[in-house]
Amino acid sequence: MLRLWAIVLLAAGSLYLLVSGAAAVQRVAFGEGLLPLETLEVEPDAVREVSSIGTVVAQTTVDPFYERTVQVSNILIMDVGASSFKEASATARTALERHGWVKSAEPITDHISMESPEWAFTSLSIAPIQDLAGWGADVPDSVMESPRADAYVLIDMTPLQ
Repeated sequence: MLRLWAIVLLAAGSLYLLVSGAAAVQRVAFGEGLLPLETLEVEPDAVREVSSIGTVVAQTTVDPFYERTVQVSNILIMDVGASSFKEASATARTALERHGWVKSAEPITDHISMESPEWAFTSLSIAPIQDLAGWGADVPDSVMESPRADAYVLIDMTPLQ
């Protein structure tokens, strides 16, 4: 489920219009007109490549903004045919390695960070789906309450500058 929101702020003599869900954030400054912000997005082919390692059970995006940049992250909940998160995490990592992805940092708790030379401006992390709450992303309750939920992986694909 995609959540859309808009907030209008008046600060320091400028009117700010913040829009989420459409991955658009624009600043309306008195006398300046519309100034589009930079939007960073993951390459669609990178998302397709990662999606190919299993069954996408749910997919959504989150689009936080920093200063003048919107960073659209793709969130995939995937079933890779494993019976536990530990097995699913290893299966997903191995499948991604076959596509050229490599670990970019030592795992922190249950998280695995990866990058790919083919997708130089994209980072990827593999985590338990329980971490989804920290992203503020919505997925159907049926996914989170599925009997297989403990064997799903959350794959976060984040664009970089």
